[in-house]
Amino acid sequence: MKNVVTEVVREGLCVGCGLCAGLGRAGCLEMVREGAYHPQLQSCRECGQCLAVCPALDSAAQVSAIRRPVGEMLSAWVGHSLVPEERERGSSGALATRLLQALLARGEVAGVIAVCATGRPQQLFEPRLLRSAEEIAEAAGSKYYPVEFSQALRQIEEAAEPYALVGLPCVIRGLRRAQERLPWLKERLPYLFALTCGRGTTSHYTDLLAYLAGLGQAPLAEAQYRVKAGARQANDFIFRARSEEGQWGRPLPFNHSPVHQVWSNWLLMPPGCFACADLFGGAAEATFMDAWLPEYLDDTGGNSIVIARSARIERLLHEEERAGRVALSPLEEARVLASQAGALRRKRQSAWHHPAARRLRAETPAPAGRGAGVVSAWWRLRNRFSLACLRGPRWRRRPGMSLLLACMRGQVLGRVLSWPLRKLRSWARSAG
Repeated sequence: MKNVVTEVVREGLCVGCGLCAGLGRAGCLEMVREGAYHPQLQSCRECGQCLAVCPALDSAAQVSAIRRPVGEMLSAWVGHSLVPEERERGSSGALATRLLQALLARGEVAGVIAVCATGRPQQLFEPRLLRSAEEIAEAAGSKYYPVEFSQALRQIEEAAEPYALVGLPCVIRGLRRAQERLPWLKERLPYLFALTCGRGTTSHYTDLLAYLAGLGQAPLAEAQYRVKAGARQANDFIFRARSEEGQWGRPLPFNHSPVHQVWSNWLLMPPGCFACADLFGGAAEATFMDAWLPEYLDDTGGNSIVIARSARIERLLHEEERAGRVALSPLEEARVLASQAGALRRKRQSAWHHPAARRLRAETPAPAGRGAGVVSAWWRLRNRFSLACLRGPRWRRRPGMSLLLACMRGQVLGRVLSWPLRKLRSWARSAG
């Protein structure tokens, strides 16, 4: 009997998107969360539907993500919304919010499926169907928190209206696979927008940040991951959280802090993310990301990069520019890749060295870096840490923090010991 539990969850490949539960036969699968979401088997009819829509099993897309990371790009643009409140609320330049508002205003979609805050401590964020401009505006901003789309997909199946969906690359990849089998899904979701994803997170990530902010392990009512007020640069955003009792924790800047250490070490993330090479969501009609380029870092208002993969998205961007609602400049593919260079390198290393990536290793060259054995061992250590932290509904201070600090110290020690070798390589390249 083959299903996503036997072939995906048990192999450590599940990213917790919920497509199998939302698009499979009713009552067969239920999504449960223990730090990260995963499907739980209720019954199995051996129809194969859950496997057919699972993004973790699309190995061809993983190979394509390494060979051509940005996908079939028509054009790329950098800029921001000129609507003040949109840019202020957005994570970067709010181009995604602006295009979603434009689609709704033109009547091309009846609403948007996006991740929104709930105010419930047991589930801070969830995907919802948004049918007004005000709801879309409230959904702006990044949420580094596990969500699953099964409930939202069941709702649009019952509706007879088109929607735009905003999701991570894995969600978009799975939906494209599902649209090949389910004609109604293509009609309901004519627009699929991706957000670049360097890595996913478990709910333990938010628990840990709240603990570092001085809130202990009290239940949270609100978490803000990309506060712009007080940031020195566009990439030095601030985390803030509020407990259920109304107490705000101290602001945590991203740079030069434990937040950056946790994030850059790929800790507290779903195990399936270690096997994913898809950073740019090449299956989406448009992909949005931060403009992490030197010339834009001093603008704390934020700027976005958008990759357009269809003529109608290009046309929509130009119409918004002519109406004076966005500021845009064309961007070359090389500059798009440079803006996400660090995340792209780590995604490729992690996916290539994953035990399940046999096809990836056979069809793509090894990523540059240290010896394969050292890199593989380091990624396995990170993966095991994430697995250890999933053994409970909440992040636990003692075992979690001890493993966390051990991983961080290991990386710092490794960089110190490898400093002479890196200098020697740098000298050899410049001399050559």
